[in-house]
Amino acid sequence: MSTDWYLMGKIPTFNSGFETEEFNNYAIDGFDELLADSPISESVSICDANKTIIKTFKAIVNNNTVDNAKKSTERQILTDIGVLQTGDYVMYRNKLFLIISYPDNNGFYEKAIMGLCNYTLTWQSPNGTILSYPCIDTTTSTMGLNESNTLTTPNSIHTIKLPFDEHTLLINTDDRFFIDDLSVEVPQVFAVSKPNRTEFRYGDKGLIELTMKQSSFKNDGTDRKDLGVCDYFTPTPPQPSTTCEITYKSPATVYIGGNTKTFTSVFKDNLGNVITTPIAIWTTSLVDQRKISFKVSDDGKSCTLKAINDNSLIGQSIKLFLTDTTNT
Repeated sequence: MSTDWYLMGKIPTFNSGFETEEFNNYAIDGFDELLADSPISESVSICDANKTIIKTFKAIVNNNTVDNAKKSTERQILTDIGVLQTGDYVMYRNKLFLIISYPDNNGFYEKAIMGLCNYTLTWQSPNGTILSYPCIDTTTSTMGLNESNTLTTPNSIHTIKLPFDEHTLLINTDDRFFIDDLSVEVPQVFAVSKPNRTEFRYGDKGLIELTMKQSSFKNDGTDRKDLGVCDYFTPTPPQPSTTCEITYKSPATVYIGGNTKTFTSVFKDNLGNVITTPIAIWTTSLVDQRKISFKVSDDGKSCTLKAINDNSLIGQSIKLFLTDTTNT
């Protein structure tokens, strides 16, 4: 008589041993079902600085009712994994919020913190375009001395959080902004004392934080409260630019003793639209036209090349140049 012995693992006390498999199979689907059917889920949208909607999705937003006034403008947002990025604008209940934390997930859902935008910062880009970005503006006060050094007065410091992008990246120390109700006679002006471009950056996305100290309103006409822009300058009108190309029937070969080869000019503006105003100026590297004939059409839009039947021309090259009257 023989007995077979089997080595067995420890019997689970609480778990079945299939929790990971069940999680992988049902967790995300279960949360999607909650978003779709639960009364606590709502439609929210990611949009740009102009409040143009980029995409709309379902999410659960927490902390709508809080007992702390300081936190009353912040919300937790839960949604599908991979939807949120730091620096995204989120439209929620007709209010614009800014994602201020690094979104992460627990395998079920993605979670982030968003803050309510309470001001719109306006400035000019280097090319003169006026930009307006909703932002989160917080204020602290420090104590300092006035110019006579006899009276202690409070100084207001503003901290601005904005999405990090190609426009906000260019904001530098001493750049000046209105931070006030522009309906008052002399709005308050603040200058950047420290742009923080790194602390809230996560890859290509993130936030830029501007620490701003009080400045003074300029009466020279450059602080334009009607435009909401400090240090306004008149943009330089873009100069029209043209490009030209030579079109022809491929290949770019002139056969000895063959037919005339025609080359045509095409001019385009900086948007790629074909224009007809420039006058084409054709030149070549030809010195002697007894073996190769070069002629420009009466309207200047095209030129021709024709080679005589002379084997000594085989393998030689000719350069053909096209410009307009300004030689550009």
